[in-house]
Amino acid sequence: MMTENKKTKALIIGCGKMGGSLLKSMADSGLYNIYVVDTDESRRKYASRCGAEVFSKLEGAPSADIYILAVKPQEIDAVLKKIKSSVLKGRLLISIAAGISIEHIKSYIDSMPVVRAMPNTPLAVGEGMTALCVSDAEPPEAAEEALHLFSLSGAAEIINENIIDAVTAVSGSGPAYFILLAGEMKKFLSEKGMDEAQASSFAARTVLGSGKLMADSEQSFEQLIKNVVSPGGTTEAALNHIEKKGLKKIFYKAMEKALKRARELSKEEGQ
Repeated sequence: MMTENKKTKALIIGCGKMGGSLLKSMADSGLYNIYVVDTDESRRKYASRCGAEVFSKLEGAPSADIYILAVKPQEIDAVLKKIKSSVLKGRLLISIAAGISIEHIKSYIDSMPVVRAMPNTPLAVGEGMTALCVSDAEPPEAAEEALHLFSLSGAAEIINENIIDAVTAVSGSGPAYFILLAGEMKKFLSEKGMDEAQASSFAARTVLGSGKLMADSEQSFEQLIKNVVSPGGTTEAALNHIEKKGLKKIFYKAMEKALKRARELSKEEGQ
């Protein structure tokens, strides 16, 4: 773990959406000396502005305490081969490559503990929800360090790797579900006469506040719904229509579809 007088050296390989979001939160924390490897010049410039030392190739990067693989799944094998050939050793390797199992990564890298992470896009605004998978063979310090790192960008929890595809269908894809719903709320307000900017604000803040209420309240989701509903009122009318049209079942089925596709992609990427 990090000590008070010594910053942890972290090497981020890939500085796209997720890698860039992690970089920002890590840089803001002041706890890390950060190095970034990316072939894209614009991403290297972004990383440099965040205070990271940048490299265009992995071969030129220094060794680190933590390695973060934030590359596309189809690029993971090539990166793992380079890490293995360089005999790089640290105390932790974190992969956010979708569909790539810990077992697959360990077939290349067995010199350090491996944690598999599945964050979501709200990571970019410090409200991410990250699922972390750690094998029982790894020391507890590996999980603790990964939890600390991802907590800088929101919340993180340890899950069993065998349910990561289901989690992907919820927290991974979930932001799109809520943005879709907010889009319909915005459209409704706009069509009723509200200007677009104000309609966006009402829709977005309603979703934001509802999420915070669910996260912070000790009441069940069912009770939170009851707190909004008045007998014979507007919310009851809306919810009755949703129930009548079977929209909850449609939404549940949609998550089943996302789960099925996640499993398919995991098999494809793992080959």
